[in-house]
Order: sequence, then C-alpha cells, then structure tokens
Amino acid sequence: MSWGRRPRGGRAVPEGANVAYAPECETPLPAERAFVVQLSVEALPAEGRWRGRAEHVVSGQVTHFKTIDGLLGFMDRVLSAVGRGARPEA
Repeated sequence: MSWGRRPRGGRAVPEGANVAYAPECETPLPAERAFVVQLSVEALPAEGRWRGRAEHVVSGQVTHFKTIDGLLGFMDRVLSAVGRGARPEA
C-alpha cells in the first residue's frame, strides 16, 4: 500500500482512500460517515420543526424523520453499525 500526500498539518492516508478533508480544520472526512439530509418544505429548523429524509451515502440506508432526535438517532445507529462492521438498519 502506498501512502498519499500529507495534508498540511494532517496525517497521511493511503492513496485511493475514500477520505475528504475539511479545509477549515484539515480533519479527515471518511465517506463511511457521510449522509445526505433533505429537508421538506414543511421543515422549519429555527422553530424546531424537522421533517425530511436522510440517507447514508455508503450503505444506501434511508430513513424519514419528523424530529431532530429521529434524524440523530438514525445517524447514531448507522455509525454504530459501521464501527462494528455490520450493515446498518434504519
């Protein structure tokens, strides 16, 4: 395995690794921790109204949520399963 360039002040990662970096803090952003969150037209987060859909990018697992707790719970379940090497369940 060959190693890629080291980002300024960051760790070297294997070439071809599925990792991005946040330029403002140079923190690795692994694809396994990526989500797409789509809010419905009824969602008003400033008023505490959360409605929408979330998808884990790598596994394709999807959930619909009506609360911020529902969204965060889905993300927690997926990330816990990823950490165990298991397929996440919505």
